[in-house]
Amino acid sequence: MGQPIRNIPNVQVNNVGIYQIPNWQIQQPFVPNFNPVTNHIGFPIVDMPGCVRIGDVAQNQKEKVSGYELQPDPVNQGKKICITLYEDIGAAEQFLPTPQVASTTAVIATVATGSALLAKPLADLLLRVFRPAIKQVVGRVQKLLGKKETEMLSVRQRIELQRDRTRAIRELKRMKNLGK
Repeated sequence: MGQPIRNIPNVQVNNVGIYQIPNWQIQQPFVPNFNPVTNHIGFPIVDMPGCVRIGDVAQNQKEKVSGYELQPDPVNQGKKICITLYEDIGAAEQFLPTPQVASTTAVIATVATGSALLAKPLADLLLRVFRPAIKQVVGRVQKLLGKKETEMLSVRQRIELQRDRTRAIRELKRMKNLGK
């Protein structure tokens, strides 16, 4: 286990008590048991096809549901069946979006373009303002941690350093191959 805790400060707690809970919060209310309001009057005459609404596109993507019609059932005399009616979809309706979809897409594109045009100058301004401050803070933190500031080398100096490293690596490889 751990070490025992020493020097525990004295904590004062005032007004500790158990409050009385009202009866209306404890007891369940009485609800009389009445008969249901709805009555069973029988089954519907027409059992509509499931999940097919007027305007839905058929599986062949060339027709849409235009309505329903009750017709006599050829198999069961005296009964009727529900027939789904289809109509052809026009070229414009088949390939062009609905006006609601087109207007929603246009609004989204307009807002996104406007936001992008306004955000770019604002982001550039913020970078110009905060970049020097961030650079100073990073420099101070590195100085406190004892790290040296890295010296900025020109392109020519970096190329020369890379060439020196490459020459050294090639020389080491050559010496290794000679030793075999």
